[in-house]
Amino acid sequence: MNRLVRIIVILLAITSVVIAGDTIEESFEISPGELLEMDLETGGSIAIVGWDKNEVSVKVYLSGRDWEDCEVEFDKKSSGLEIISRYDSYRRNKNARVEFEIQVPNKFDLDLETNGGTIELDNIEGNLQGKTLGGSLDFQNLTGDLYFRTNGGSIDCSNIKGEADLKTNGGSITCSDSEINGRAHTNGGSVRMRNVAGDFKCTTNGGRVIYDNDEDFKGKSSNDVIRIKTMGGSIDVVEAPLGADVHTNGGDIEIKSAGEFVKAHTNGGDIYIGQVDGWVDVDTYGGDITVAVTGDGTESGKDIEMRSNNGEIELTLPANFSGEFDIELAYTKRGRRQYKIISDFDLKTRESDDWDYDRGSPRKYIDGTGVVGDGKNKVRITTINGDIIIKKD
Repeated sequence: MNRLVRIIVILLAITSVVIAGDTIEESFEISPGELLEMDLETGGSIAIVGWDKNEVSVKVYLSGRDWEDCEVEFDKKSSGLEIISRYDSYRRNKNARVEFEIQVPNKFDLDLETNGGTIELDNIEGNLQGKTLGGSLDFQNLTGDLYFRTNGGSIDCSNIKGEADLKTNGGSITCSDSEINGRAHTNGGSVRMRNVAGDFKCTTNGGRVIYDNDEDFKGKSSNDVIRIKTMGGSIDVVEAPLGADVHTNGGDIEIKSAGEFVKAHTNGGDIYIGQVDGWVDVDTYGGDITVAVTGDGTESGKDIEMRSNNGEIELTLPANFSGEFDIELAYTKRGRRQYKIISDFDLKTRESDDWDYDRGSPRKYIDGTGVVGDGKNKVRITTINGDIIIKKD
């Protein structure tokens, strides 16, 4: 074989074949809704853009020391098109760069796999899936079902509609201006969601989570409870109209505004809830808690549970709040100072006389109890070595 690059084309009809040095160009007549399959054993980046033609156009750029060893195959099938790249001889430590630029009909299915390279998709509707062993995923203007995995890169989504299942083992996830259901997970990066409507759950094993929802985004706000879990980072939520259920094993939690409820847990950080019009259940093993409850305080459905093992707790309630208070503040012999319950509501406080040796470090207790209004909401607060402050708004 005299050609530096061997091209095998198996197809029913081919419109053009052009070889120019280290560039391959192919085009195929095809119908919308068919399938493009890619299996890049050589690795390589993939950039696919949808257009309004019944044609698939492919450009392949080959470079690097061993580009001559790259073999590219095109197989036109009744179901669509298959593209395979491989090395035509075996030798370790191949040094070649393979880049695909492809245009497909706007409505088209994709099944992509590369041994190392980025995947970029734009302006496509269909069933879209793929995997890369070492590159980022960049998706824009997609509609349909997305199922993608990357072992070593970030995921960036913008203007996505449909169902999504996304995972990266070593990068961040960013999603914006989208209406999606499904999930996203990273084993080692941060997650940022901005202007995302739908039941889309995101988790991370080692990074910060930021959820920023704009009610004016296409006239919609998030239409489900925000659920976030991270094994090792902070959580920031700008708005959770239908409530938030968040959990982190090692960071601060901040929720600026929520409706319905807030449930939050951290093993090692502070919790700040700027405002919530509903019930609250929050706890931290090592930080301060600040919560402001808004709305009509005479309504039921505003039960409050706040727990810290070592920190100050501050709670702000509507002036007309109706509730029954059960407060417990413990302080140890080694505590830095005398701690107090400070309340704008009328509570009765009582301090224990003797030290309690049955629960770890010797400690005394200050209890606060009281009922305001008809007592329809329950307020339970406990902390160790921190003031408890209850304010009227």
